[in-house]
Amino acid sequence: MSVTIAQARDAEATDRILRGLPDWFGIEEAIDQYVRDTDDERLDSIIAYDRQVPVGIGLVRWPQPRSAEVHLLAVEAGNRRSGIGALLIQAVSDYARRHGAELLSVHGRTIVRERAIRTDSTLL
Repeated sequence: MSVTIAQARDAEATDRILRGLPDWFGIEEAIDQYVRDTDDERLDSIIAYDRQVPVGIGLVRWPQPRSAEVHLLAVEAGNRRSGIGALLIQAVSDYARRHGAELLSVHGRTIVRERAIRTDSTLL
């Protein structure tokens, strides 16, 4: 696997990745909204590629000028537990820091070793 990370927009890839994760993204309206969010210029989009094929997506929202939020992070089912999610989180964190964020937050359900945990904000 040769993974690269780039700032890019690809609504079709977002749709494909999310539809491949029905246990996480099984609500049609939510998938449609994330796909629209991918093209929303108010959010930043970071994509993980394996041999030029999108395999993961991260969307960053800016609720305040110095505060970034991970709006979406998803890795296609066949590439989970391969380190791509960690690469995306690192890329999102680095991107947010370079663009002036002092705080990065993650909202939503996070699973670590098959159990739900609460996530808190991280100071950058």
